[in-house]
Parts: sequence; C-alpha cells; structure tokens
Amino acid sequence: MRLLDRLRGKPRRDSVRPLGIDTGLFVGVQLDKTGVEELWRAGFRSIVNLALEGEPGQCLSPNVEASWAHTFELYHTRLSVGSFPRREEFERLCQLLDDLPQPIYLHSTGGERALAMGLACVSRRRGWSRQQALRESESRAIVLRSASLKRFLLEVLAPSA
Repeated sequence: MRLLDRLRGKPRRDSVRPLGIDTGLFVGVQLDKTGVEELWRAGFRSIVNLALEGEPGQCLSPNVEASWAHTFELYHTRLSVGSFPRREEFERLCQLLDDLPQPIYLHSTGGERALAMGLACVSRRRGWSRQQALRESESRAIVLRSASLKRFLLEVLAPSA
C-alpha cells in the first residue's frame, strides 16, 4: 500500500479480537464495517456501542455502525458514555446486557471503557465484591490503565450503606 493511500481515510482495523469476560459477553475496540461482518460470521447476535458521537479515533460514526449491524441482522444498541461512567449509565448497561440476545460484543472506541463497564456488570451479576472483581480481572490479565475507570469500578461495586 502506498503512503498516500494510507493517509486517506480512517485506519482500518485488521480484525476483531473480542475478549470474553463472561458467558456470552465479549468486549473490545470499536468496529469498522469489516469488523461488523466478522462478528456476524462468528455468530454474534448483538453489538453495544458505548462511544460518544465524534470521539477521536472512531472508524465509523455510531449511526453508520448501526446501519452496518442492521445489514447483517445484528441487534445494535448505543449507550453514549463519557470517560467517567455515571451510575445510571451503568444500571442501563446491566439491564441491556440481560435483555439482548447473546453473544454480545460490547465496545468503546479504545475498548477500556467497555472493559470496565462490562466487568462491573459481570461482577454485580455474580455478586462479587470489589476485591473479588479486581482479583478476577488480574487472573485474566485484564488491565485498566485509566484511573477514572478504576475509580468507577471501585465506586460502583462498593457495598451500599
């Protein structure tokens, strides 16, 4: 590929690499059209996009991604979440993950927001404490680099007073 060809348009992802974090729930980075098709070919039934419209680094806008998902008869849901998820966004995601057909691909632009929120929903579903959730993530080599996402995970899994 020539240099000018690489500079035109947005970068294409080579392939989708979903990380399984629970039965029927996978997380990863944002998709391009080929990624949506790969998920369909792999038997996925639903896609949940946590990205905000116009985030830097997006391959597709969330609306275009939804169109491609519907082309392949995949359920597509959008839940725009910022860099520090709010409790109501977390509650809505947990409900969505319970309602959507599996397997589900949950993603954000870089994948870390999806990982933190997905892990929080799995932890709640399984009744894990904060310590158990952190141990589980470490045992699977899941690393949250963002301090705000680590804080979100700890806050949302804190015992109710």
